[in-house]
Amino acid sequence: MFSLILFAMTDQSWFASISSKINILYAKISSFIINIFGEDTYVINDNIGSKEFSMSLRKGCDALAPIILYSTAILAFPVKFSTKWKSIFIGIALLSILNVIRIATLYIIGSYASETIFDLMHETVWPVFFIIFTLFLFLRWLNTLMTKKPNATE
Repeated sequence: MFSLILFAMTDQSWFASISSKINILYAKISSFIINIFGEDTYVINDNIGSKEFSMSLRKGCDALAPIILYSTAILAFPVKFSTKWKSIFIGIALLSILNVIRIATLYIIGSYASETIFDLMHETVWPVFFIIFTLFLFLRWLNTLMTKKPNATE
């Protein structure tokens, strides 16, 4: 069900506009981080490049799917909203930071490793890690909720 809702929402033109702006921000932040490690990258719109390598951030590079999944899982849980908002904000921040790390590492891998390794990291390793991390965040919130706030469900 979540997949259908996510697809219906993300396949809209208004969503593409939002996603594009988010990707431009991710490109700028990721390029800044990459340059701290001695690379000489530039950003044009949602593209990060240098003399050696360039990559574009497209739909799906914005981490919105795991952010929406995490947020809706918490919102759907039957507890007071006051126990949700802080965890949603922290989760979104952590998933966004993880996405910057993902983009930066993919850029470095793309610059120095083979296309096969880049594809493996891009299409398999990072997506699986994102799913596991999103699940971990939700389960951590659930555990904290159940151990510290036994009356939060009232």
